[in-house]
Amino acid sequence: MDSLLSLAQIWTWDLSSLLKSTVLLMLGSLLLVAVVAKFFNSQVTICKNLTTRFDGKTIVITGGTKGVGFEASRQFLSRGCRLVIGDPDPDHARQVADVLQKDVAGCGSVVVLQLDLSCMSSVRKFADKILRTEKSLDVLVLNACVPASRTKQTTAEGFERTMAANYLGHFLLTNLLFGLMKVTSNSRVVVTVSQLYSLLRNINPTDLLFKDERYTVIRANALSQVCLVLFTRHFAILASRYGVLVNCFSPGFVRTDDYDKSVDFVTGRLRYWAAMVVGRTAFQGSQTLLFLATAGEGTCASAGYFVDCHSRQLSELVSNDGLARKVFEATEDIVKLTKQEKRYY
Repeated sequence: MDSLLSLAQIWTWDLSSLLKSTVLLMLGSLLLVAVVAKFFNSQVTICKNLTTRFDGKTIVITGGTKGVGFEASRQFLSRGCRLVIGDPDPDHARQVADVLQKDVAGCGSVVVLQLDLSCMSSVRKFADKILRTEKSLDVLVLNACVPASRTKQTTAEGFERTMAANYLGHFLLTNLLFGLMKVTSNSRVVVTVSQLYSLLRNINPTDLLFKDERYTVIRANALSQVCLVLFTRHFAILASRYGVLVNCFSPGFVRTDDYDKSVDFVTGRLRYWAAMVVGRTAFQGSQTLLFLATAGEGTCASAGYFVDCHSRQLSELVSNDGLARKVFEATEDIVKLTKQEKRYY
């Protein structure tokens, strides 16, 4: 009996010690998470002096109803601009626009137009409406982005979906609206890119749609971002003669209400919780976008890549001027840009 009591006491003591150790480990982990989160948030630059008003100015934004785009839309409206939101779901976008106009004191006006960036005919219709209704275009924000699907998907027009939505649509839209930007003083293009661009070491400018190249989720996502950076750099050169600034930026690892469904459930959940711990808020992620959209003349150069409101060096791949020109010219052919639509020549 004494032996059984002794064993019970030992077992109880071990269980108590284990429980205490578990609690201490959990508390230590939470403390570590808090420290890490505070560190990452301390690295974010908040551009406190962005007081530029946009009264009488027109801004067109893609992906302006959620995340960084929603926050940018809110900030733009609070400065009195006329904001045109291009969105594939105009009904949802109008609901968001109503919320913005109710919540933002003294805001400007919002117009919502249907825009499916993966469909070039939709892009052309959207651009045509802008050209018919707007007399100027001060800022064009190319912010919309879709994650690559697990398997290759092709649009009705024959384009790989990720490249079409993230890159081709934005390329065509910018070219179609450039004539309006040319006649607008101090206009600029701001391009949102992901740091995924740095994952690639080489690309084939003659096969941007995975006709022969092996398709993977990572490569599809990264290639669309590489092309956006290359487009930014080359288009900036073409636009410079007309005084139009063209820059790209990365918002960083931003928290989201959803997790990436292009990956498996576990990976998506891990990414989601990582974003909750070390990710930035949409407000923090939008700061560089606002900086590039509002920076005074001479404040920042064109053809740059920015992070936290500061210029950053690009990878060797996207710093290649020859490659940027080849990709640009190849894309002109892909989207069937006509001679009359090449308004930068």
